[in-house]
Amino acid sequence: VRAAAAPAAALLVAALLAASALAAPLPLECHLEARAEKVLKSCSSPVVSQDLDLRSAGLVGISPGAFNGVTVRDLKLDSNLLVEIQAGTFSGLRVTGQLSLNSLAQLTRVASGAFHNCSAALFYLTATGLATIQPNAFEGLTVAAPLNLAQNKIEFVPSLAFRGVVAKGIYLDDQAPPLTTIEQGAFDGATITAGGKLSLNHASLTTLQPGAFAGMSADALLIGQTTLRRIDEGAFSWEHSVTTIGDLTISGNAQLTEVSLKQMHFKSVTIQHNALATIKSHSFEQLTTTGDVVVDEPLLTVIESNAFYSATIGGKLSFPAAAKLSSIQSRALHHATITGDVVVTDSLALVTVGGEAFAGATVGGSLRLDGGQIAQVQQAAFKETVITGSLSLANNKIAEGEGGLAADAFSVLRAHGGLDLSNNHAMRTIGGAAFTGSEFSGVVRLPVATTYLLWSLVSNTHAFKPGTRVDAPGMLGAVCDEAGRAHMTWLGNATVCAECPPGSYCPSGDSARPAHAAAVPCPDGTGM
Repeated sequence: VRAAAAPAAALLVAALLAASALAAPLPLECHLEARAEKVLKSCSSPVVSQDLDLRSAGLVGISPGAFNGVTVRDLKLDSNLLVEIQAGTFSGLRVTGQLSLNSLAQLTRVASGAFHNCSAALFYLTATGLATIQPNAFEGLTVAAPLNLAQNKIEFVPSLAFRGVVAKGIYLDDQAPPLTTIEQGAFDGATITAGGKLSLNHASLTTLQPGAFAGMSADALLIGQTTLRRIDEGAFSWEHSVTTIGDLTISGNAQLTEVSLKQMHFKSVTIQHNALATIKSHSFEQLTTTGDVVVDEPLLTVIESNAFYSATIGGKLSFPAAAKLSSIQSRALHHATITGDVVVTDSLALVTVGGEAFAGATVGGSLRLDGGQIAQVQQAAFKETVITGSLSLANNKIAEGEGGLAADAFSVLRAHGGLDLSNNHAMRTIGGAAFTGSEFSGVVRLPVATTYLLWSLVSNTHAFKPGTRVDAPGMLGAVCDEAGRAHMTWLGNATVCAECPPGSYCPSGDSARPAHAAAVPCPDGTGM
């Protein structure tokens, strides 16, 4: 084996020497080591051109400290024969323009401390043979733009690989062969400045090790088009590391079926076009964001119980592509706080809103569940829910009774913007207890008015609180009195009430058909 290796090594050296002989000349400010191979010894700051153009110079090495104290506009080292960037190679270098290390086909390794105390406006290390990054390789490097490491051969990112780097992004996209492993704490101590992101597109990651992103500070993290099957909160926490990530985007991961961000803190979360069919129980429990959470998953069918339990979302919560969503299970958003709207609309499959699904939740905007196939609203689904805007269940298929609208579905609900149940044509009656203790500052819009629907409401004690405005097609709007009775004008010819204050007008005759009864005074307050 050794005998065969010697000729191969000799051939490589010969090839390097031949390439060096054809290389471009060095700038006057740069000097070589006194050896056969072209190893750059040192450079000084350029005086005339402001640039150091060392592209295709046949360099096989750069001595540590070769650029120490140098200030240059552009330093271009593309298409050389470097095998390794040693410790201290770029220490003390200041680049006001771009530091370019592209197309270094022989490069395989960046050593620890290679860029200590180095700064650049732009940084490119792309399309090389780079496979190995040592821990602390980029420590002390400051880049005003993203640290671009795309299109290399990095399969493995070790712990502390990016400690001490400050950049407007780290791009590890499109590695070939693809990136497969990110070790615990790989980005610990890295700082991605405002407007930047950590980008991992087209990585062949199947799992993320615990703490893979722990300890980093990033304005944004993009995990896209990987082979990941699961992402959980463990990826963002490690020992006592403090992780600060602004916008988290998980997008286009065709095998990703599970995401859990329990007790995590982000500015916003976007999960889109993956393979999520289920948001599992407790997956987003106590998730905290200052902005929106968007789950745009075409395959989503179920939001399981306690999925968003006690989550605090500083913007809106929306499910824009939930055409297959069939069930929001019991307590799914129990005690969640959402500053903006909650939007689950136009689902062609959503049939069930589970018991206590939104119980105790606080919604600063509106809660929209309209335009779907909802047939069942289970017990206490909106009990003690507080909604600053309106609650819309319009244009669904909600029916009354068992298997439809639970008797206490809206008990102690406070929807300041009103309640919309319009165009639920299967609904004929509503139990009086459905609205027990509820408050509506806006209009309560009912399905198309029927005699039985109106009578079921007004014949129950305190169906609505005083001052509630109630409306339905075929009925002129009415305002409930201080006794909680809905005095509704039915087609403009009678006032429908159960117990009414003396002096008001109530129907006489058959109580089952009040709309066709004559309007008579109600002297004793009974109306019967």
